[in-house]
Amino acid sequence: MKYFLFIMVLLVHLARLDAQVRIGFQVGVNDSKAFLHFNEAPNVFVQSRYPVPLLSLFVPVELELKPHFSFISGLQYVEAGNNLLLKTDMFTNIVSNRVQFLKVPVGVKLELDLKLFSLNGLGGGYVSKIVGVRQNGDVEIDAPTLGRPNFTNFDVGIWAGCSIERLLANSIKMHLTFRRNIGLKNISKSRGEGLFMDSTETALGLIFPFKKKTVVIKKARI
Repeated sequence: MKYFLFIMVLLVHLARLDAQVRIGFQVGVNDSKAFLHFNEAPNVFVQSRYPVPLLSLFVPVELELKPHFSFISGLQYVEAGNNLLLKTDMFTNIVSNRVQFLKVPVGVKLELDLKLFSLNGLGGGYVSKIVGVRQNGDVEIDAPTLGRPNFTNFDVGIWAGCSIERLLANSIKMHLTFRRNIGLKNISKSRGEGLFMDSTETALGLIFPFKKKTVVIKKARI
């Protein structure tokens, strides 16, 4: 909770600055690189893992502090998970494991203006809260391992990426964004192994001017 309070106070402080503020939305997919499994029974062997692109929704907020330099944050809903091929002496089955997050990324954007579009470098850190853990499949495993008690409530990590933006009418921008997220916190232990989140996001979205930067013109004395 303290991470979210710190970020909210920081956003309020920055919003008071004489800066261009933009707000938008992004829809995309999150491809989890983490080996996500929930303490399968000792006689169950994980034969292989299949990554599954899952939903990513993001409401970004940008504060342009200087030309070509912006502070970025927002609120994001992310799903992460994969399908596992499980084998025992009796059967083979595919099980899907999923974790849902509410994430607050914080970072900066460096913008390079080109003729028809801009190319941006992105990077920063994030905090996220796990809001759901679920598993679909017919394999019997210990019930407590299916729920949140097997997970910590929060994850923290770093991220980096790039985006391509195209200016549309009325200062609206359309952008395609790529982000790589690397978790720094062990959010679960399964069979003695740590679980650190690692994923790649691809998203498409729009961003709109919310508050325009004010320009003060001083009149010359005659």
